[in-house]
Amino acid sequence: MSTTLAVLTCARKRDYLSRTLASLGDVGACDRRLVWCDGPVTIPDAAHGWEVGGSPMRQGPPNTFAFWDLLAAVTGDLLFIEDDVLASPGAVAYAVRMGCQDGLAYVSWFDPVCRRTFRLPRVRYFDAGEIIPCQARTIPARTISRLLEFRSHPDWAPGTGSDACVAAALTGQMAAVHVPSLFQHVGNISEVDADGALTGDRLSESWLGESYDVARGFKHIQPSDLWGDTQ
Repeated sequence: MSTTLAVLTCARKRDYLSRTLASLGDVGACDRRLVWCDGPVTIPDAAHGWEVGGSPMRQGPPNTFAFWDLLAAVTGDLLFIEDDVLASPGAVAYAVRMGCQDGLAYVSWFDPVCRRTFRLPRVRYFDAGEIIPCQARTIPARTISRLLEFRSHPDWAPGTGSDACVAAALTGQMAAVHVPSLFQHVGNISEVDADGALTGDRLSESWLGESYDVARGFKHIQPSDLWGDTQ
């Protein structure tokens, strides 16, 4: 199955996109690299070599309707990244190599739950109807199809936020959070909504940091180590 790496972005008071793209490092494990724009966006030099798509005009709150348009533009699995995160080195290659366990709705590589750092990778399973920040996650093709079908459901309300709308579509399915976190939500101030400090589940306390090389530190980890024999 092919994997598209996509970064969803919109106009912000501060340019996080450049730093996000630079932090992703070697993305050769992905079959397609896509910057998806919600409205007019200045594309930085760091996006050189990336495909750029999206809408020239924003519809609704930032990064809400655009998320669903992105899903429709993807073939295969999606490694979805928001434009204001930092990745630990090697995180993209590791995420692609691990994939998403059969039967899961998605796996989040951003961990908003654990309050201490783990060096040995593990996963926490939970109901996909639980709302967690969609900072970095692998969404398999089977889930993308389900989400796109949900667009015709009366409960489809992307204007309330993509996180909540996705949770409504996937309630009753299982999802997983990878621990430790491979990505961090950056900045002390929300650059889209109210100017408030990022706290609680909007930050990860288990993030490995910018200096931990995931490719080297987790090179011995196989998908069966993470998921068992279900892959």
